[in-house]
Amino acid sequence: MLKKLFILSIFTVFGFAKVVGGIAILVNGSPITTYELKSFAKANHIPINVAVNSLIQQKLEEQQANKIGIRVSTMDINNEMSILAKKNGLDLESFKKELVKEGKSISDLQEQIRKKILKDKLYQAILSSTLQKPTEDDLKRFYNLHSKELNAPTKVDVIQFVSLDKERLATKLKTPAFPIAEVSESKTSIPLNKIPPQLSEILLKTKTGHYTPILNIGQGRFVAFKILKKYMHHISFDDIKPKLFAAYMNERQQARLIEFFEKKKAEANIKVLRKP
Repeated sequence: MLKKLFILSIFTVFGFAKVVGGIAILVNGSPITTYELKSFAKANHIPINVAVNSLIQQKLEEQQANKIGIRVSTMDINNEMSILAKKNGLDLESFKKELVKEGKSISDLQEQIRKKILKDKLYQAILSSTLQKPTEDDLKRFYNLHSKELNAPTKVDVIQFVSLDKERLATKLKTPAFPIAEVSESKTSIPLNKIPPQLSEILLKTKTGHYTPILNIGQGRFVAFKILKKYMHHISFDDIKPKLFAAYMNERQQARLIEFFEKKKAEANIKVLRKP
C-alpha cells in the first residue's frame, strides 16, 4: 500500500488539468474551465474565489515560463517520480504499478509533477537576477524588526505529578487541592535542552497555569505537569546572525515574487466568461 500522503500532496497542491465543461475564464487567451475551478476548490478545501486566483496565477506562471524558454524534460519528471517512489519505499516501476492498482492516473501525476518543476525553475529564474545579498545594515534592520520574535525558551518551572495509577492521576489533576493516595507531587525546574524534543514541545505548548496531558513514561509510571513559569532567553544579533541571512532572503524572495506576479496580473488580458 502506498503512503497516500505523498501522492495526495501532489494532487492537492496543483489540482487537476483536465478540460471538461465550459470555459469560465480566459487568461491571455488561455482557458480555465468551470471543471478545473470546482475540482481545484474541492481538492484544496478552499472557496471558489480563492481557486480562481490560484488558477489565474498558474496560467501566468506557465505563460511566463514559456516566454523565457523554460522546459521540463521527461528525465526531470522521472527523477521526481523516483524520489516520490523512494519515499513510499518502492522503485519507480513498482510505484507506477501501485498507482494503477489504487486507481490513480500516472499521466495525471506526471502532469502535476511537470507543473511543480516548471514553477520551481521559473521562480529560480525570476529571483536569480533580481535580488542582491543583504548588507550588515540590512540584516540589523531585519533583526530589529523581528527582535520580539527572537526569544529562545530555556527552562520551565513545573509541579510534577507522578503515579502508577493513571486514573488516580487524572483524579488528582481534576481536584489538585486534595491529596490523592499513590500520586506524588513535587516542584521542579526542567532545562529544555536536557529533555526529549517531544516533551519540550508539550511543555512549551501548554499555557502557564494549565496542565499537560498525562504521559506514559514507561515501567508502569504516568506523569503530568502543571506549568508555573517559562523562562526565555533573548537571542542577540551576533548569536543569530548566521541564520538571519536565510530568513531575510526568504522574506525578500516572497515579496519579490508577489510583486512580480501582481504586475503580470495587472498587465494580463483576463476575461471572465461565466461564473463558476
